[in-house]
Amino acid sequence: SDKNSITVNSKKRSYLLNLPKNYDSGKAYPLILGLHWRTNSNKMVMDYMWLWWWKWDKRSTKEVITAYPAWIWNGPYTWHEEENIDFIDSMITEITNSLCVDKSDVHIVWHSLWAYFSNKLACRRWDIISTMTAVAWPWYSTDCTWPVASLIMHNKADNLVNYSDWTRALSLRKEINECKWNPEKINLSGLNCEKWNNCSEWNPVLFCKEYKT
Repeated sequence: SDKNSITVNSKKRSYLLNLPKNYDSGKAYPLILGLHWRTNSNKMVMDYMWLWWWKWDKRSTKEVITAYPAWIWNGPYTWHEEENIDFIDSMITEITNSLCVDKSDVHIVWHSLWAYFSNKLACRRWDIISTMTAVAWPWYSTDCTWPVASLIMHNKADNLVNYSDWTRALSLRKEINECKWNPEKINLSGLNCEKWNNCSEWNPVLFCKEYKT
């Protein structure tokens, strides 16, 4: 991985960037952003998320570009600050300008406290973000009117993010994505989940709540 630095709002910001082993500048790749939480560095998240091994379907994987933005220690909730929207905007612009990225194939993955910010990012940058995956997310509803395909995960035993938060998040996302009727039961990498398919085009909502870790 390479550490990259950019200046945003007069502050030096950084992110880790991983390219496919045989990166081809003539081939457009998906871009996945992995966001970390309060006590984990972006290096730690890069090591345990394994986002470069992207399981596209049951039969194959797909080569992707992955990036992991670093936060600034100004207090425990600094990801929520507006300047971080500017940071992500600048980071995506720099990556897409310098590498061959499929701009219709940009994804965000996050967990815990920063799920709030990433949900905010998906709401505010729905025209850039293709899909979002969240583990234990608090909900965000301001300026959130456009659909984004979503996978929501929450362990019922989680005592840090309230049950009401993720049920509210699920309800809001189904409403925004215009999901109707009852979900189907699916198995997602060994997890028992629910999937709402009758949503706006290309914007299903998935929900998984039974997992061990």
